[in-house]
Amino acid sequence: MKRKGFTMIELLVVIAVIGILAAILFPVFNRAKMQAKKDSDIVNMKSILQALKLYQNDAGGYPPLLLQVAEYNGTLKLNVDQVRRGFLYKQRIKDVTVFASSISEAKKDETVQACWPSKDPRAGGDPAETQFKGPSDLVIYTDISYNFNPGPLNGQNPNSPAEFYAYDNYDLAPTLNPGCVSPSKHELRYSLFWTEMGQAGGGPTDNNRQLGYRDPKDDTIVTWNTFFQPTAGSPKLPNHERGTIVLYLSGTAKLEDGKNIFDRSWRFGQ
Repeated sequence: MKRKGFTMIELLVVIAVIGILAAILFPVFNRAKMQAKKDSDIVNMKSILQALKLYQNDAGGYPPLLLQVAEYNGTLKLNVDQVRRGFLYKQRIKDVTVFASSISEAKKDETVQACWPSKDPRAGGDPAETQFKGPSDLVIYTDISYNFNPGPLNGQNPNSPAEFYAYDNYDLAPTLNPGCVSPSKHELRYSLFWTEMGQAGGGPTDNNRQLGYRDPKDDTIVTWNTFFQPTAGSPKLPNHERGTIVLYLSGTAKLEDGKNIFDRSWRFGQ
């Protein structure tokens, strides 16, 4: 009797075909998976804005943060799930995972300091347009909101560097900015005021594209998400690709040029 089977050549051909299919399909699957994560982040960012609008309607203004600075119970630092005095959580946003990007690796008990993002180099020194601090400045508690007092939360001096939850990616997020002095390399993404004039009480010549004013424009930037932004160069910096998700006060969340966001932060689009 003759035994029937595959020849070595036939087996090699089958293996080669499988390898070619895998090389074609795996990147497609990875892109689809990444797009699903990106879509999830956009949905979460829009739900944050809806909660923000509800807060503004109830309180008559926007909160100093979307979540909260790190809270303490006496000397015990609470993790992000245990926040008691959150601005949007838990009253208007029930699930704390909404505040975290789908590809963030931050732990819920991790707290960090943050620096300010880059100033727009086109501002030309006009105090009405100039961001009052830049990446070489740490965010302190009084920067977050004029007269913000963290005393009930952790007893720290209002002029000390603010402690944030690293899990809270829409108040702050990791940055590649080489000028950032934050030990953890995080930067602020949400703020009521970006200009010193706003911090000092405002004025008729100040830029009203800031959440701290009564009627900010629809193109006011609420926050931005750089987790999907391609990078290039050495050291790595964002490149000119539409990979940064920008959330506008109008309710739009769309991909924008990440290099321009990196360079101009809140003044992007002006």
